Amino acid sequence: SEASRLAADAVEIREQVGDPRGLAHSLLLRSKIMHAIGETDEAKQLLNRGVALAKVVQDRSAFPYALAILASFASQDSPRLATRLLAQAYSI
Repeated sequence: SEASRLAADAVEIREQVGDPRGLAHSLLLRSKIMHAIGETDEAKQLLNRGVALAKVVQDRSAFPYALAILASFASQDSPRLATRLLAQAYSI
């Protein structure tokens, strides 16, 4: 999809310019897009990579975003888990 391609471009640009904080956010965004188009395995890998990078650069703003993405992943199978994840994201 166009969104997936644009998100992949954003990841590549952030890698090229050496912007780890921006890269973490771009990875999280791409994760959300990949999940939306049914690429769940890739979405999980991107999410894990984005969270790991956010930890390295100590970007606390990425964690609520990652929790919200996890909640969207869980929403179909476990609405209660999704609700808890969103509550946790809003409390950060």
